[in-house]
Amino acid sequence: MRRDGIRIVDGLAQLTANTLQASVGVTETGVYVGAPGSASPFAWTATIDAGSPSAGTCAGWSSGSAADTAAAGFAASAIFAWTDVTDLACNVPAHLYCLSDLPLIFGDGFEGGDASNWSAHQP
Repeated sequence: MRRDGIRIVDGLAQLTANTLQASVGVTETGVYVGAPGSASPFAWTATIDAGSPSAGTCAGWSSGSAADTAAAGFAASAIFAWTDVTDLACNVPAHLYCLSDLPLIFGDGFEGGDASNWSAHQP
């Protein structure tokens, strides 16, 4: 579930098959990434579609140089582009995705399919 209560996927298989039900792109403050007035529409991923690692990682996430790059996704996308749409120079600001399947967050362990414990409200 996204922070605003919208379901993103039903499980890990759907997440890695790039068949999201909605984009991941909502920040911790509730701003829709890619919306007018929002900051960068991109999120650092260092993955290609289906979650496989990409070669670029901003030198192990230690570089802020325009000479280094890493894969980034388009946070407003619900298709393959959510994880890999471009390689960004490491000096370009981008978001990070925060995903979890902790029972304290998802209630049923994420893969159980029972959404009755999931909150539809913003924390």
